Amino acid sequence: KMEGKLIKIVMDPFCLRQFGEKAGKLGILAKPDEFAEKVNSIYIEGGMSKCLKPGYAPFCKHIFVPNFTQTLASTVKLTKENTSKLKTKYEARNEKELPVLIRWMPLEAATLSVAKYLDIILYSKAQI
Repeated sequence: KMEGKLIKIVMDPFCLRQFGEKAGKLGILAKPDEFAEKVNSIYIEGGMSKCLKPGYAPFCKHIFVPNFTQTLASTVKLTKENTSKLKTKYEARNEKELPVLIRWMPLEAATLSVAKYLDIILYSKAQI
């Protein structure tokens, strides 16, 4: 609350790419407005600031919530059977960054399950 006013979590249009068919197999399986409403409900019921976890910078916070959708986990456990399917390469997000070694498993090689939790990443209004 701020000056007796409830602070509501809102979704920036940038987030919408994580929803719907364009998001692909790992997209969030919910309507954005219903998703935001549910996250706000969890946030309020969780005691608001009490459920916020620190992010990588002061303007970033996380809320970890039980998965209330059928959204798939974007990680898989590495096993003897699947490690041979891992791919690696050096990649930079832009020209100014140095490439770093990344590894991933192609979706077609992974057995995905419904995620247990969702990591809701929050940025301050000033940062956005």
